[in-house]
Amino acid sequence: MTLLDRKTPPAFKTIDNISFPWPTTVKTDVGIPLFILNQGDLPIIKLSLLSEAGSWYEPQNGVAYFAAKMLTEGTLNKTAQEIAAYIDYYGANLTIITRVDYCSIELVCLSKHFAAMLDLLTELLTTPNFPQTQLNLLQKLRVQALKVEDEKNSQLAHKRFKEALLGKAHPYGYSLTAADIATVTTDHLVSFYKNQLLAGCQVLLSGQVTEQHIQYVQQLLSHIPSKPANRPTYPLSIKSPSKIHVQKEGSLQSAICIGKLLFPKTHPDYLAMYIVTELLGGYFGSRLMRNIREEKGYTYNIYATMLPLKETTYFLISTEAIQEFTEQTCEEIYREIKILQTEEVELEELTTLKNYMIGSFLTSINDPFSIMQLFKEAHLYGLAQDFYEDFYHTLQQITPARIKEIANTYLALESLTEVRIG
Repeated sequence: MTLLDRKTPPAFKTIDNISFPWPTTVKTDVGIPLFILNQGDLPIIKLSLLSEAGSWYEPQNGVAYFAAKMLTEGTLNKTAQEIAAYIDYYGANLTIITRVDYCSIELVCLSKHFAAMLDLLTELLTTPNFPQTQLNLLQKLRVQALKVEDEKNSQLAHKRFKEALLGKAHPYGYSLTAADIATVTTDHLVSFYKNQLLAGCQVLLSGQVTEQHIQYVQQLLSHIPSKPANRPTYPLSIKSPSKIHVQKEGSLQSAICIGKLLFPKTHPDYLAMYIVTELLGGYFGSRLMRNIREEKGYTYNIYATMLPLKETTYFLISTEAIQEFTEQTCEEIYREIKILQTEEVELEELTTLKNYMIGSFLTSINDPFSIMQLFKEAHLYGLAQDFYEDFYHTLQQITPARIKEIANTYLALESLTEVRIG
């Protein structure tokens, strides 16, 4: 038996290119797109049903959220408790997520239980009865959750940040309120279910997929009407940059959000801007972390990120700082941005960033579910696999001069909105 020499690190290897499997498209009998990734060593399968039924499409605030959540609260033949027991019996996981641009119904189970779980999913999608008692319960729970959220400065700061950029009237700017929740009725939910909840439906299937599994999905889709989604138009009228400071009595920390709206994920500078964002605050060795956490000790955590939506992208720097150091924290954030705009990054730091980003990406393509997630994150924005090939090449080719150029083009200090709560 040969013992590992733990004093000698493994040889460093340069990644020359990236390649990974990509889902194939299967033509379904009803015309609903079905994307399949048959990969993996474990007998597990995941189905994601995506529809254009996010809050962008709702007739009034809260309807999309509750219509989706109520699918598991009762059908013509099962109560909420019976549905939950059925899922538990098969050791499955069923999650319904409502975003602004889409709704996602995600099922994960053992391959051998896939047929049984699709029977349940078919029932949930075709015969929900939206019981009033369950709606009342969900409304109370959501109101209580909002009260808890609004006690947190970070949650309030993020809400005010969105509002400051686009206003409460825009789907990308508004946040659900207790008053919104109170006005939602079962009639609203039934109408949204019939007209929108399954519109623009697409299905993603990953894991150990067999022809039998595909047939099961075909059967499921035969019960779902294939209807296009008519996307309402909301002008993207970005408000002027502003500084919003809200004092909260008794707060020991202040939540800070600094950022702006950029461009959709399809923009030619998206990937370069993504790299600049990572350098600024996207990982533990980033400039904001080194300066504001490690050197100054103003905060425990600070990050910069890009949050893509269908029609735009949020650029956001977020942190919570000790209240007495709030002003200094903001000053250091702006100082780090200014350094990006005036000084070229050292090659050693850029190399570290590139190694981190390519390593992080490689860990995201090591299982079928993660690869399908990457597919979804591209496909929903009209992008294909070459988006990730472009990411690799952009990362390899980006220069200190290009980073400086991107920072000057998109991060002008006067273009940033600042929100402080605390």
